[in-house]
Amino acid sequence: MSESPRYRPDDLRRLATELLSRAGLARERASALGRLLLWYDAVGAHDFGIVGLGDWLARLERGDFDPKQPGRVGPEHASTAVLEAAGGLPPLLLARAAEIAGQKARDTGVGVVRVTGVPPSAGPAAAIAAELAIGPFLGLVLGPGSAQSAAIPAPEGVPLIFDSILGDAAGDDDTSPPTAAGDEPMRMVVDRVAPWLLLSGDHEVVVVALAVAAFESLGSFHRRVAEALEGRSAPAGWIFPETWERHRSETQRRGIALADSAIGPLRDHSARLGIPFPDPIA
Repeated sequence: MSESPRYRPDDLRRLATELLSRAGLARERASALGRLLLWYDAVGAHDFGIVGLGDWLARLERGDFDPKQPGRVGPEHASTAVLEAAGGLPPLLLARAAEIAGQKARDTGVGVVRVTGVPPSAGPAAAIAAELAIGPFLGLVLGPGSAQSAAIPAPEGVPLIFDSILGDAAGDDDTSPPTAAGDEPMRMVVDRVAPWLLLSGDHEVVVVALAVAAFESLGSFHRRVAEALEGRSAPAGWIFPETWERHRSETQRRGIALADSAIGPLRDHSARLGIPFPDPIA
C-alpha cells in the first residue's frame, strides 16, 4: 500500500489562511486558526489537525459560526472576566480568552475567564492550554461539559500537556492509567485551581492561567515536574515534552501526511475558489 502524500506545514498553513479568509475571517485570524489546527499535527494528534479544516469551512458555509465575531467581553475584574461567544469560532474564542487570562495572571498572579455560549463540539483545547504554559503559567481549560485540558511548565521549555479529548491519539504506546507518581503533575494543577473545577457547564468553558511564581519558584517547580516524569512514558491523554519535540521535528522534516479522504474536500474548496493547492513533498 502506497504511503499518503506529505505536505509542508508552511504550505498547509498558507492554504488554510487563504481558504478561511475567503470564508470571511480576517487574514490574521485565519492564519491563527490554521496554526491551531497544525499544532495538533505537530504533536501527533492528526485526527484533530489540518484534516479538520474542511469541516470548519463547511460549518462556516452553513452559517454555524460568525467568522467576524471575536466574542464580547462582559463583566470584568482584576483577575476575572466573562467572554460571550456571540456565535464566534470556538478555537479563536478560547485563544482570546487565554490571552485575557494570561494578561490578568501577569498583573495579579491569576486570571480566570469564563467563555459562555460555546457549542459542546468545540474539540480539544490542548493547544490553548499549551500556549499559556509557555508563559510560564499553569494553564487549564475546563469544558464544555466534562472536557479538560491542562498544561504544566516543564524544564525542557515546552510544557507537559493533558487533554481528555485527545485520549491516546498523541500518546506513546503506554496507555495504562497513570501511577501515583504519574498523577503528580495533574495534582499540581488541581490543587491550585480546585475552586474553579466545577464552574463549566455544557455550553461554557473556563480558562485559567496561574503564574507559577505566585506560589513557588520556577526552578523548584521544574524539579518537581522532572521528578514526576522520570522514567515514565505518556499515559492516555498526556503529551510529554519529549513526545512533542519528536513529533514536531518529524513534522518539519517529513511533512504532514494527508489521506485522500482529507485531501478531497480541501481540493474541492480550493478549486471552487481558484486557490492553488500545494504540491506534495517529492
